[in-house]
Amino acid sequence: MSTHPRRPPSDLRERILSAAGRLFGEHGYDGTSMRDIAKQLGISGPALYWHFQSKEDIFFSFLDSVLRGFVKSVEGAVDAESPDQQMRQFVKAHVRAQLEQVDRTGAYAKLYGNAQLRNSLPADRNAELGRVERAYLEICKGILREGLQLGQFDFRELTPTAFAIINMCEYVITWFRPGGRLGVEEVSEVYADLVLRMLRPDAGQPLASAPAPVARSAAPHARRPGGDETRPPGRSRSARLRDQAESDTQGEEG
Repeated sequence: MSTHPRRPPSDLRERILSAAGRLFGEHGYDGTSMRDIAKQLGISGPALYWHFQSKEDIFFSFLDSVLRGFVKSVEGAVDAESPDQQMRQFVKAHVRAQLEQVDRTGAYAKLYGNAQLRNSLPADRNAELGRVERAYLEICKGILREGLQLGQFDFRELTPTAFAIINMCEYVITWFRPGGRLGVEEVSEVYADLVLRMLRPDAGQPLASAPAPVARSAAPHARRPGGDETRPPGRSRSARLRDQAESDTQGEEG
């Protein structure tokens, strides 16, 4: 008889999703089989099918788990009273979640950012992911609305501004490298400062202490230390939201 404690079924389900997410991220959806996932975990095929009916079921469950966990972590971090401090918390939490869970968020962006894969999901499941993403957009828009009403923020259009903020935070994973000069917390502070400077009523005025402009490189793309061009891992969450909420931008005031 084994002396090792048995893991609860719910724990195995989470392990399956984590292993599948890593494999999907490394080999793609088509390059990952149910057998690969079972082998990664050291379990039998029947044990895998006990929890998930198909690879598509695992694929959707992984995306849903990452997205809901992400939204929950950011939403739970926003508890300040003033909109400017709420926005600081929102941006910092988004950046931290992106960088501290890069294996999961990176795989999510790569997989759900692939239009062909996304459209391969049944309509009801695709719609469910869309609803969660739009709810996240509404968190950002709610902070912006209140800040505008109180005179803390100044911007022309609500929805494009929310997209810009989310998109900015989303792509932090394309350049950040662990062990670099800036840590996760420092990068989150830099991003929060940039967003708040963009939103403040006097943002259009030149800063008295602004440094002299830096000469721009003639290179068409930023390059990583190894020489590879920086490319987004997939279409960003804000890009997908833009497609889903295109009608929201038509005729919106403030």
